[in-house]
Amino acid sequence: MPPERIVTLYHGTTEDAADALLSGGWKPNSGTMGGNCGNPSLLYLTTEPENALWFAQEKGGNTVLAVQVPFDSLIVDPEDGSEETVEEELQMAFGLPGSVACTKPLPVEAFSLHEPAPSLGAR
Repeated sequence: MPPERIVTLYHGTTEDAADALLSGGWKPNSGTMGGNCGNPSLLYLTTEPENALWFAQEKGGNTVLAVQVPFDSLIVDPEDGSEETVEEELQMAFGLPGSVACTKPLPVEAFSLHEPAPSLGAR
């Protein structure tokens, strides 16, 4: 049996919601409707941390988590995805971020705080 394919994606959220994911993991329907009226049976993810930060800010937050997700747990985001398959969505053309959603529980070990790389102009 081939090894499970794991993909690193990003989830933008509030500090309180991030703390809950970092301490308890995620299960479908374990939370209330998302800040953007999202489906609580899905964990919304993107391929770009900057895109996740935008979603976090839409929710009134500024926290981005890196999430290790089994490929077979993903679907194309029903609201924001644009491609037919997860593979295509993860490899969006023209540098656009891909939008997918996780449908299966994720353990606490799947989540970590994403620390942005320092900008080149900062000293």
